[in-house]
Amino acid sequence: MLPKGKPQEGQLYWMLPLAVGWMLLGSAWGSSSSSSSSSSDLHLLSPTPGAPVPPALPRPDHGPLGPRHHQPPVSIYRSPASLRAGHAGTTYIFGKGGGLITYTWPNNERPSTRTDRLAVGFSTTIKDGILVRIDSAPRLGDYIMLHIEQGKVGVTFNIGTVDISVKETTTAVNDGKYHLVRFTRNGGNATLQVDNWPVNEHFPTDLSSGFEFIINGSNSG
Repeated sequence: MLPKGKPQEGQLYWMLPLAVGWMLLGSAWGSSSSSSSSSSDLHLLSPTPGAPVPPALPRPDHGPLGPRHHQPPVSIYRSPASLRAGHAGTTYIFGKGGGLITYTWPNNERPSTRTDRLAVGFSTTIKDGILVRIDSAPRLGDYIMLHIEQGKVGVTFNIGTVDISVKETTTAVNDGKYHLVRFTRNGGNATLQVDNWPVNEHFPTDLSSGFEFIINGSNSG
């Protein structure tokens, strides 16, 4: 199971040791400027023990056999021009050892957003894990996390009030086939679509009480 509630330091990467396997992952992220959330770090993750993590974050346990050494992920395409334009896009292949890629925005270039758009294409057989996580500037606590739980994909985000989740509850994505996930957020409203499957929509009506309403999902109320 993924951690519940707003992640604290020490919880962020505890999912990493759960599975090891080949993963092909590509991502693109865009934003519309406003004053809701200041994102500063984007992490592309493959759940594996011993994967490198930023110095400020806890490292996974090495286990009884000691630390493992992994080949770095292979970058297929990377466009600096697209990064400068605010649409980060690249593709990587993680080997059996997995890995972690972190992009940190410079302090004077951190976007402040009300609307986020995230598209991630991947192929994996893992049952539980975190695919992409975008964290706000330190001390703000806002984040967006794209994850797989029990083989099904979902997004959890927090923009300063409560954790909000939108999930694909019908079909699993850990079948080794290539899937494209599209996520959009406008304030507390969110949509999630896998491939050409029906769109999952989330429209919170009472953020103060944590009321949750999911269309095409399994939860309401």
